[in-house]
Amino acid sequence: MDNIILDFCYNLRNAGVRISVLETIDAISAIKHIGYSDKESFKYALSTALVKSEEDILIFDKQFESFFNVKLFDMDYADANFDVAKALEKEWSDLTASIINKDDRQFLELFNKAIDFSRLDEMQYRTQQGMYVQKIMDQIGIKNLEEDIMFLSESKIPGTESMVSALEKKKKDLQEFTESYVKSQYELREGKRNKNALENRLQDTRFAELKEHEMEAMKVIINRFVKKIYSRYSKRKRNYKKGFLDIKKTLRKNSSNDGMLFDIQWRFKKINRPDIFVICDISNSVRYASHFMLLFLYSLNETLLKIRSFVMCSDLVEVSHVFKEYEVEEALDRIYSGEDLDILLGYTDYGESFKDFKKICGKSINKKSTIIILGDARNNDTNPHIEILKEIKDKCKTLIWLNPEKKLLWGTSDSEMDRYLPYCDIAEECNTIGQLNKILNDIFKRT
Repeated sequence: MDNIILDFCYNLRNAGVRISVLETIDAISAIKHIGYSDKESFKYALSTALVKSEEDILIFDKQFESFFNVKLFDMDYADANFDVAKALEKEWSDLTASIINKDDRQFLELFNKAIDFSRLDEMQYRTQQGMYVQKIMDQIGIKNLEEDIMFLSESKIPGTESMVSALEKKKKDLQEFTESYVKSQYELREGKRNKNALENRLQDTRFAELKEHEMEAMKVIINRFVKKIYSRYSKRKRNYKKGFLDIKKTLRKNSSNDGMLFDIQWRFKKINRPDIFVICDISNSVRYASHFMLLFLYSLNETLLKIRSFVMCSDLVEVSHVFKEYEVEEALDRIYSGEDLDILLGYTDYGESFKDFKKICGKSINKKSTIIILGDARNNDTNPHIEILKEIKDKCKTLIWLNPEKKLLWGTSDSEMDRYLPYCDIAEECNTIGQLNKILNDIFKRT
């Protein structure tokens, strides 16, 4: 049954339920104690081990009913008298014996081994389902069951009729369950392959070319990227708190203890929280890119501290509080509309925005600070205030500019990118979610 439970956990993860390895082990252990004969007890044991929230309960219930065919639990043989079979001096096949002895555990262990043998993970095409069903049925011993049924049918022994009927019913149930199980596993893996293909394509699709119906998938990708960034950063923090074993110091400290290590020495590498300032151009010319940067920022603000977020157009305003107070969609709507924000949504003016940024954050920026700017540097022929960007650069640790335009357009027409470039530690073309994720990952490695 272990493989079936593992496949079910795989289904749940694919549906959005977070399940750890330990929780999976707990589920398998619980089922070994509870058994399989009672569906409700089986379901309760699994949900107790795997479900952590009300949202997860809804997903669990739906996945359970679709994954576990009710016939798996249909072991009612009230009308069958197997005493005759037990009295016969015949060596029954393992499958037949599990049914005659009403041994649910043995029956499901046989099924589990058959699934393991069939290697369902190698199934690639819908047309292969029948072949894999037959593999499982052959491995579980369906032919031996058929031979045992034929033996009983031909024996003409009184009382075997109900037993033959029960065995035929079990054979039919097993066939139907196997077909259902193989189909569900194919659909799951096909869905996963399609999902992975879609996500891989979206990661390399330019922001400007994304369709509206692809936005939800993009949010999922962004959330996954953010979780990975947070997980990596959290691990660094945990290592800092726990420390690393310092072998040299430990041996030196215990040199007088005849090799006994009584006093363990640890070394600690100080990890600073990210001190990041992000400026995002929300003007119409780059809105297709800023939307995804803001989604990233919103998610990062939920997981990491010391990120201050700003948006700019004709001038600049801080929006960190908007991310904290509102759900993502409302937060973005408020930012783009300027609702309750002291921002002028007219022609883009980078020079004026940098002046505002210096006024707001000038005293907060230091050699631990990272400044990230997302924008096309198109300044509508106004004063770019290069000297202010230079001042900001001189005060911070790293200044990074992410430009959604192709590099060949930098410095053309009203773009001031070529004049800003000397004061950027990093300047990258950034117009796909894959590029944005790679750059942000690199940034967090530096902090």
